[in-house]
Amino acid sequence: MDKVTLTRKQLYDLVWAESLLALSKEFCISDVGLRKMCKRMNIALPDAGHWNKHRAGKPVSIKPFAHENDGGKQVNLVCRTNEVDNNNYEESPLKRLQKEIENNPNLEFKVPSLLTSPHNLVNEARKTLLKQKPFSYGNTAGLVYCRSGELDIKVSPGNIERALCFMDSFINILNARGHEIILGREIIA
Repeated sequence: MDKVTLTRKQLYDLVWAESLLALSKEFCISDVGLRKMCKRMNIALPDAGHWNKHRAGKPVSIKPFAHENDGGKQVNLVCRTNEVDNNNYEESPLKRLQKEIENNPNLEFKVPSLLTSPHNLVNEARKTLLKQKPFSYGNTAGLVYCRSGELDIKVSPGNIERALCFMDSFINILNARGHEIILGREIIA
């Protein structure tokens, strides 16, 4: 990775030549981080919509460079390179877990259109949902939902079967990964 040292004026010129989002892809910093850095260094930034107007050929105003500054005279940034990007960034634990689950060949992520041998929890939820009449008031108007101690499903009557197929697939994935399902204080699966 190449490190680059920029003066305030060079950073000012960059943020008025390209959007913060484009610059964040060029350097190892988020657009929010870059914005905060510019604010701290008293570097004027384009207003919202500036780049859309610029692309449309409409006139845009450029704020002048402020020579007064209390937030530093230069900044060090790291340039991104494609081959380095994929290997040197520490993935978040959530992202690592997501990749592990997605790449596990033993897990079936396809939700079937029909239920075949559903889990007991799904059967109980189905019985409750099919018996209920839709509520006619509040933010649950038009929905049916399971009772306390059952799966937490709120759904329109026309989508009951699809919701149950999704929930059954979700329970099967949890079971395949060795997780327990607890309703209240009772371990179900």
